[in-house]
Amino acid sequence: MGTRFKMKPWPPRPHWAARCGVLGHARSAATSAPCVLASPAPITSWRRSVSLKRVLRAIQVLALAAIVFAGAVLSGCGNGSTTTTAAPTSDTAAATSGTTAPESEPTETAGGSTIADGEQFGFVREVAAGTLVFDPAEFLTGEAAVAAAREAGVIGEDEDLPNDFFIRNTDTSEETVPVDSAITFTLVGFDSAGALTDEEVSYAELEQLFAGGADTAQVYGFVPGELPMTLTFAGGKVAGGVQQYLP
Repeated sequence: MGTRFKMKPWPPRPHWAARCGVLGHARSAATSAPCVLASPAPITSWRRSVSLKRVLRAIQVLALAAIVFAGAVLSGCGNGSTTTTAAPTSDTAAATSGTTAPESEPTETAGGSTIADGEQFGFVREVAAGTLVFDPAEFLTGEAAVAAAREAGVIGEDEDLPNDFFIRNTDTSEETVPVDSAITFTLVGFDSAGALTDEEVSYAELEQLFAGGADTAQVYGFVPGELPMTLTFAGGKVAGGVQQYLP
């Protein structure tokens, strides 16, 4: 312990910089190991960048989660309170406003007639210039005829019709209708023995009959301007006609 140490002179050597965060020092005489002191590693710029990116990524994840949560909440509220209202139909609109839609009326056809296609009873008033003047009416039979006659006051409540028919004509308006020139009309005539028979006549012959140029006595019950007929209408024109027999 009392021995004195004598330091030998060492030639000067270059000093090396510390590596890996360790500071160099002379070797310790007790441990024969270099004496080192820990030094915190310097924070480099790339580490700062990585930390900042992690923070930003965490913020983005939180923001996205908040948006998804808010959307789910709004969707749940919408499903519980949203109602749909069907658009009102024309019938509903009419019932709400207290008015009814007007019924469709007969429209004028290309030939000029407002009478619907099909058969229609009435009286032929005039025949001239490729047209005829027609007054539509109703030819009723059976119980309907009796009820209509009682309503019109023609017979009493306890009376019946002498013949099983009644003609009701509450609207005496007339209509001029074009006639197909190729058609024929069926009239009630007489044969050589005086019996009733059907007679086919053209439009020209019917026109002469109404004008007084033919023997009207050959047509049963013919009265000018009062010929009862059931006409057939097609495309706004008269396509045929049959005289109605009246006993």
